[in-house]
Amino acid sequence: MKKTTFFSVYHIRKDELPGVIHTTLEIVQKHDPVVLSIQPFFDLLSEKETQLSLYSEPRQHPLTQLIVSERKRRDDLVKAIEYQMNAVEKSKVSSLTEANSLILPLTTKYLTNFRLNNTKTADEKLKNFLSEISGSESLRNAAATISIQIYLDELTELQSKLDEKSGKRREDKSARRITSARDLKAEIITSLTNLLRAIELARVQHVDVDYEPLIAELNEFLVPYRALNRSRATRSKNEAIKNETAAMSSTTSATATNTSS
Repeated sequence: MKKTTFFSVYHIRKDELPGVIHTTLEIVQKHDPVVLSIQPFFDLLSEKETQLSLYSEPRQHPLTQLIVSERKRRDDLVKAIEYQMNAVEKSKVSSLTEANSLILPLTTKYLTNFRLNNTKTADEKLKNFLSEISGSESLRNAAATISIQIYLDELTELQSKLDEKSGKRREDKSARRITSARDLKAEIITSLTNLLRAIELARVQHVDVDYEPLIAELNEFLVPYRALNRSRATRSKNEAIKNETAAMSSTTSATATNTSS
C-alpha cells in the first residue's frame, strides 16, 4: 500500500506555494473528493487558495502606477492653468485681466508650487480650490472668460478618480495588514497537510474505494519538492559548517599570532 509523500511543507518557498496548492487541488478534483470522502478538507484548501493573492501578490499595489500617472496628469493640468493665466495677464486685454484678477488670489493660495506638496496636501488644496470656484457664480464666469474652465472640469473628474483609486488601495492594504503573511502561510500549509492526512485516514476507513491512483499521482507531483527541500537543507548545513570552520580558523590564527608575540 503506497503512502502519500509527507515532508516539511513549511519549507515550501513563497513563489512555489501557489503552484503546489493549485496542482494538489487539481489532482484531487480529478479523482472526485466526494467519492474519496475528503470533500470537507478539499473545500477548506480551496477556500485558502482564494487567499493566495494576498500572500503572494507583489509589494506594489496594482493601482499604484495608475495613481502615480494620474497625479502627474493633475500636475500638468495645474501648470496649464498657470500658463493660461500668465498669457491672459500678458495680453493686457482689460476684460480678460479683470476676470484673471478674480481667480489669481485662489491660484496663489492653492496652486503655487503645487508639485512640491505631499499627496495629502495636494489633494486638500486642489479640492478647496475647485470648491471655491464652483461655489461662486462670479468665479465660474471668470474661469469661463479666461478659458480655464475646461481644465477645471478635467481636474474635478481626475480628482474624483484619484480619491476612488486611493481609497480602494488603502482598503486592500488594510486587509493585508489584518492577516500577516506568516500567519496566512501557516493557515494554508495546515489546510494542505490536513487534506493529505485526510486521504490517508479515508483510505483506511473506506477499504472499498481505490485510493492508489490518487496517491500515485500526488507522489509523482510532490516527490520533487521533497528533493528540493533536502537539497536546500544540505546546502544550509554545509554553509553553516563552512562558516564555523572559517571562524575557528580565524580564532586559531589570532591566538597563534598573540602567542608568538
